[in-house]
Amino acid sequence: MPLKGLKKETYLKRKSEKKVKNINQMSPREQRAQRKRWRENSKRYLEKEAQERKIQEVTISQVLEAHTKINDKEFSDPMYEENIKKR
Repeated sequence: MPLKGLKKETYLKRKSEKKVKNINQMSPREQRAQRKRWRENSKRYLEKEAQERKIQEVTISQVLEAHTKINDKEFSDPMYEENIKKR
């Protein structure tokens, strides 16, 4: 069974045993604390995603830059094999 399915099954079992509370079953104080945890977790997740996107953009730009340099060398080098064939 996949991990996601197992986690869901475990959660549903704990919920049926009343070990997990819904937000509307919590006291106002517990609700504030839970919402604070959700905000912190969301913020951390979004920062992590932004960091990964930034790394990916930099990596892609570096690859494209390297590819462009290789292509420029191919067309500017008179001894490059393709340039010799074109003459």
